[in-house]
This record gives sequence, structure tokens and C-alpha cells, in this order.
Amino acid sequence: FFKEVSGDEISIAMYLIQGRLVPRFVNLEFHFSRKMILKSLTELEVSQGKTEEILKIDNHPKGRVDRLFRELGDEGLVAKKLTEELNLGLQNNLSITEVYDMLLNLAKLEGKGSQENKIRSYINIVKKLDPLSVKFISRTIVGNLRLGISDKTVLDSLSWFKHGDKSIRSKLDLAYGARSDIGEIAKIIIESKQDIDKILGNISVQPGTPIASKLVEREIDSTAVWK
Repeated sequence: FFKEVSGDEISIAMYLIQGRLVPRFVNLEFHFSRKMILKSLTELEVSQGKTEEILKIDNHPKGRVDRLFRELGDEGLVAKKLTEELNLGLQNNLSITEVYDMLLNLAKLEGKGSQENKIRSYINIVKKLDPLSVKFISRTIVGNLRLGISDKTVLDSLSWFKHGDKSIRSKLDLAYGARSDIGEIAKIIIESKQDIDKILGNISVQPGTPIASKLVEREIDSTAVWK
């Protein structure tokens, strides 16, 4: 993936692959519950003229979406199945950056009427994406992406990308320790053509970016502690 992603997409792709929009130390959340996802999908289905069919099946517009969730147990799978049936977003050509911008706008909605605005924003996103993308975007919004990719996984991957193995992982740990923004670290390493030691040598503590804490071993003397 690192070989395919473009420069302006690297940082945001690293956040998205972890189900986030920003580094972990930045306080920006979607505040979009599973209940809101199901409500949004119900409104989407009704807006596509499916009300009569739904009423015949469950005697209530939201019944079918709720039943799908009970059957599938996953809001992403429900969203995917529904958009497939409605034939939405089959010609999706959006870039990572365009999708990210839409998600960022959704997350930043706040104040009076923000819940309804978030629902409308989500529906608008769903209409523009293919079903598979809708599946993962829906999971992302409710904080349930489940890809199992942590910052450590990304650091391992960067070592393989740059050196063909995990031999520079300890050096990457030091860089990440000084600047714990996995998106920024990935962008610097992927874009640079320099030797890895020169790249990492330029990554130092930066005001505004926290230093990553790390569990350490007990040492036998003060010399070992300083080292």
C-alpha cells in the first residue's frame, strides 16, 4: 500500500487505517452512535422510495434495518447490504482525500441540530460511495473498524518498506518516541529518498506533538539508566 499511496494521502491514510481522522493525541471524535447509523440507513431507504415495501415486511419503516442488524450483527454489513440493494455508489471514483474531507466535515459538526446534520452528512457520504467502502466507513464512524492495525503494525510495515525486514524497527521506535504522530512519521519516511539514518536523524521532539511514553526495564546502575 505504501508503494501505491500518493504524498498528500499518506498521513490521512495512516489515520483512516486505524479508524481515525487525526493522531491519537488530538481530541476529535465522530460522536456518531450505532443507533444513529441505523436511523440514517432507515431514512436513506425511505428516501429511495422503499417505504411501501418496508411497511409490508415489518409494518414500520425502521423495522427492516433493525432486523438486518439483528441478523448480521454489524452496522457495516447492514450498510453494505442496503446500498447494494439500492444500487447506490456503484461508480465511485472518489480519492482517499475526498472521502477524508467528507468524514472530517461530519466529525466537526456540532451545536444545535448537529445530530440531524450528522445524519444528513452520513447519508450524503453513503450515496457517493460503493457498498464495500460504505461498510468500512460505517464501522469507522462508530469506532468499530476492527482491522487490528496499531501504530506498532505501521512501524513494522515501514521497516519492511524501507529496509526489506524489521531490522530498523528499533530506530523507528526512537523516532516515534520523539514525535508520536504516526501519519507524520509515515509521510517523512515514505517520501524521503535519503538513507534511513539521515531520515530518522532529522525527526526530533517538536512543540505541540507529545512524546510517546514507553515501558522500561529496571537497570542495575545509573550508567545503564542514562544509556
